[in-house]
Formats: sequence, structure tokens, C-alpha cells
Amino acid sequence: MKNKIYTEVFMVLEQIEEKDYNKIPKNIIEYLKNNMDDKYEFVLDLESMNISRKACGILVDIYSKYIANDIEKDAIKDILYLNYRKKEIKKEV
Repeated sequence: MKNKIYTEVFMVLEQIEEKDYNKIPKNIIEYLKNNMDDKYEFVLDLESMNISRKACGILVDIYSKYIANDIEKDAIKDILYLNYRKKEIKKEV
């Protein structure tokens, strides 16, 4: 099944610097290409960041695994943990 989310992720990755793009394993890029929805006409708007929440999550995962330095990885982990805790607190209320 072709997926719009993979189209969004791939289109964002196409915009990053080549040195960072090349850090992403080729099999991940190929997976995105092979599974993205070619009929979905996604136009990236960097001002409004018009990407879906799921695409954003995939991008965070790719960035933290393959591109981020150790300080950035720690910051991402902290942010994800804080977001997780916020959701848990809302469930308790």
C-alpha cells in the first residue's frame, strides 16, 4: 500500500543538506521511495510545516538515529520524555 506519510517524509529529506542526507542508510531511503504515494501531490511549506504528525515522528526518529550529534540526541530524548509525561498526566486527570 502506498503511503502519503512516506511521501511527506521523503519530500522533507530531499530538502536537507547532502552531508546529512547521506548519513541515512540507503535501505531507508529506498523503502520510503518504494512505499510513498506517487499520486499524492505534497508541497512542503517550511513556514507552516504542513506535515502530518506521523511524518514528523518518523523524521524525528531518522534525525535522532542517523544525523543528530550526542547533545542533540540527549535533547530529543528529553523532549520526547517530557511529552510522554504530559500525556500521562492528562490521562490521570
